[in-house]
This record gives sequence, structure tokens and C-alpha cells, in this order.
Amino acid sequence: SKKNLVLSHGSPLILVLMVASAAIGGTLQYGYNLAIMNAPTTYIQTFINETFLQRWDFQLEDYQVTLVWTIIVSIFSLGGFAGALIAGPMTIRFGRKKCLLLNNIFLMSGALLALTSRAARSFEMIILSRVLIGINAGISMNVQPMYFGESAPKHLRGAISLSSAVFTAFGVVLGQVVGLRYIVYKNFPGCEVWALLETFISVPRKAAKFMLGFSLQFVLLRFY
Repeated sequence: SKKNLVLSHGSPLILVLMVASAAIGGTLQYGYNLAIMNAPTTYIQTFINETFLQRWDFQLEDYQVTLVWTIIVSIFSLGGFAGALIAGPMTIRFGRKKCLLLNNIFLMSGALLALTSRAARSFEMIILSRVLIGINAGISMNVQPMYFGESAPKHLRGAISLSSAVFTAFGVVLGQVVGLRYIVYKNFPGCEVWALLETFISVPRKAAKFMLGFSLQFVLLRFY
């Protein structure tokens, strides 16, 4: 049929779907999580101090709060390093596409920890969340370009492989826009929404997971 003929030659729509789904669930996460921690700095530092005060009746000095905050921010890079190290063995063991799908586990676990950290009164959960999201970013930064290079047609392979950097930049912009105090705290007055900033990106991530898992599994592996 005409539909099968289009698919057999590589539908442009399927190619766009592949790029969008893999990138939204891939390097977009890296850019987003680089930028998103700027907005809630004051609120998380206050939360850290309140946690110490409630647990041990002890209030941290400013430099101590800054130290804990520095760990929260910088440990994302440590998670990225770990993700980059395990990306190779994962792709060999599971393949490119399944590796991207399994990578959802790290992001969803990190998003859940960030979302529940406020209720649990635990800043340690934020630290662990950043580690898991860093692992997710490290895997994505290594596996996604390989997946694009192997899935795209030859005449578009270079451009599609370089789109990973474009989505990283878009993720940074998205993180800055979502974190704007004027937008977030005006629309949610009096609400502790900083935990939601870390979990906001998991919504398109779930959509990307289903797009990648169902649409591409059938089409790309057969026709590209």
C-alpha cells in the first residue's frame, strides 16, 4: 500500500518523531537540570536550615548552608560522570534504544525524590535526586548521539546528530523560563513550588518514553 511504501523509504514524520522523542527524554534533560537550580536557591537553603533546626535544634551558619547547597548543585556533575561511565556497558548489553528507555528509571526516581523531599523533611533526598538525574544526563549525552547517527538516513545523519546540542541549549532556556520567580511564584502564591521545578520535566519525559517505545520500536527497527 501507499502507506507501507512511504514507511519503507523512511517517513520524514517518523524521523521527526524519533528526534523529538529521544531528545526530549535525552539531552534536553541535561540542559534543563543545569539551569533549574538557579531559581529556588534561597528557598532550598532555607529548607536546609529549617531541617537542621527541627532535627537537632541547631541552626547552621551561612557558610555551612552554602556548603550543603554547593554539594546539592555540584553532585549533579558527579552523577553525570557515573552515567557516562556506565553508558557504554549499557548500550552493549541492551542496545541504544532500550538503553534510552531504561534511562527513564533514573530520572523518574530522581523526580520522585525531589517531589517528596519537602514532605519528608529531608534535604538528603534532594542530594540523591541530583545524583540520579545526573546519571540520567550522563547516559543521555553519550547514547543519544549514537542512536541518532545509527537511525538517521545518510544525507541527514550529521545534522540530526548535532541536534543533540540544540536540545541541550533549549533545555537551558526552558529551565531559566520555568524558574522565573515572576512566572512561578505569581501563579502559585504562598505555595512551596520549588520541589515541582525538579519534577516538571518528567511529564514530557513520560511522553517521550511512550513515543520512543511504541512508535519507533515498530517502525525504525524495520525500515531504517
